[in-house]
Amino acid sequence: ILRRVRNSTRFMGGVLLISTMDIMQLLPIRGRPPMLSSHMITSFDFYQLNHSVRSTGDDDFCELQRLTRCSPTAFGPSEEKRFRALLTKCCTFVNDIRHPSIPTTATYVYGKKKPGADINDQIVEARKRRSQ
Repeated sequence: ILRRVRNSTRFMGGVLLISTMDIMQLLPIRGRPPMLSSHMITSFDFYQLNHSVRSTGDDDFCELQRLTRCSPTAFGPSEEKRFRALLTKCCTFVNDIRHPSIPTTATYVYGKKKPGADINDQIVEARKRRSQ
């Protein structure tokens, strides 16, 4: 489409595309990592960013992100020990999503499928009750 719109035979009509992505969130396609596709390798220049903008200024969060992105072979006993220590230090664990210690400004992290949707409904209802 871009070739036609821009009247160019260059890849994507010569449009410069700058984007970011977390390759750890891409599932393999037919057992092959998407970034190893011949379409990706021959069409784009890749640069690795080593610091997360999202966690700038929060060393513990930076470390948690780094540990969650370790390959299984790089996640050994010392990484697990550090991960557990950071979770204990930085996170509050409760038995119920409606626990009164959870502030209304809390950030919730959960899946987007059915269990996540169910939890989201519980959070919305709990907030409605608190505001009444």
